[in-house]
Parts: sequence; structure tokens; C-alpha cells
Amino acid sequence: MLTKPYFPTNEPAQVIWIGNFKLKLADYITILVITTEESDLVTLCHDAFIAMVNYIESLNAYSVAYTEYKHRLMEGKTGAALGAAPIPPAPPTIDPTTIVGLFNRLFALITNIKTRTGYNPDTGKILGVIGAEVVIDWTDFHANLNGIPLYLSNQLSFVKKHLDGINLYSRLPGATDFTLLKYVGVSPYLDVRPLTVPNIIEKREYYSIGVVNDVEVGFPSPTITVIFSGPITV
Repeated sequence: MLTKPYFPTNEPAQVIWIGNFKLKLADYITILVITTEESDLVTLCHDAFIAMVNYIESLNAYSVAYTEYKHRLMEGKTGAALGAAPIPPAPPTIDPTTIVGLFNRLFALITNIKTRTGYNPDTGKILGVIGAEVVIDWTDFHANLNGIPLYLSNQLSFVKKHLDGINLYSRLPGATDFTLLKYVGVSPYLDVRPLTVPNIIEKREYYSIGVVNDVEVGFPSPTITVIFSGPITV
């Protein structure tokens, strides 16, 4: 069964998620053998993120207020007093020696927690570290593929959606059948094969098929054609 990522994609939901994780993890310190260092990381990640989000919101509000202040100064009714300028918010205090990548460090900790004896799926749901299940109808799924020519290569890109990757198929000039070029797990892929005939620009055809758990799923993408000029030697 496929699942969505447990970490939300929008900031307001991320604020709620990290607050819940920090709060609920406190109940599992002993069961999950959470060390003081790990607990401190969770607290730091939570506090720093919330502080940054609140500060940026305050900056936005300050920007709006100061823009209104400017308009009042330049375009306000003659004879009215300007009044005091808006006061900028004070930035949060973050230790400059803090190791960056707090979320990445937190995600690595969560991955490790899931291997511990005291962890189980019910605990994962309480902590919010199990994504919602996604039902995919692979019988109606179509892969996608786009291509553009670059200097000395063709760039093939795709959107993974719920796939592990794609099998990329290609047909060179003069060939009858498409052949598997490569399994591609990360977009984009660069086709840097040399020209079939040196110094002769050629049309290369491609299509992709989605792959999940090493098995092709759904329908192939439409076939695309990309011109490859390759290195031209004199």
C-alpha cells in the first residue's frame, strides 16, 4: 500500500505537525528510548521553526504597516500629523553555531525511531509519522515524459507522482524497435550517447513506463521525439 509523506507540504500544517510530534513524543521517551540529545533536537527544531514562522509573519505585517505609513506621509490629508512610525519586530535569537538542516536531522531521527523495539504502527499514527494510505488505480495510470535538446545531450524529465521511477525506452534512427535505455529514479535524465553516425544530427524517440517495486505499472507515456546534435567535429 502506498502512503503519502507524513510531513505536510504547507507551512500552517507543518506548524501543527511539529507541535503534535513534540507533545506526543514526550509520552514515549522511555518506550522509544529517546536520549536527551534526541529530545533536545526535537525541541530545537520545534522552537526554531515556530520562531522563524512567527518572525516572518511579523515582518509581513510590519511591511504592510510601513507601506500604509509611507502612503499617509506622501498622500495623506494636508494638516494631519504623521504620527509614530511602525516599530520593526525583533528577530528571534538563534545560536549561530547551530548545525543547519534541522528538519533533515529530525527526519533521520524519525527513521531511526521506527526501527526501535518499542515502536509500532499505532505509535507512529499517534506521533504523526505515518502518511495516509493512497489507493492508486494503476489500470488507468499513464506515465509522462518531456524532452528538450541541450548541448551534447538530450534532457528527459518526468513527474514521479506515486512512482518509484520510470523505465525509459528509446529508439535510434534506423532501428525498428524501442529498447530499454535505463531505469531512472530521479528526474531529469541526460541521454549522452554519441551520435549514431558521427556529425549527422538525428531524431531520437523516447517513451516511459512507470515502475513500482521493480514492476512496470500502468500505460506508457506518449512517444516524444527530441533532436540530438551531439558533438560535431570538423
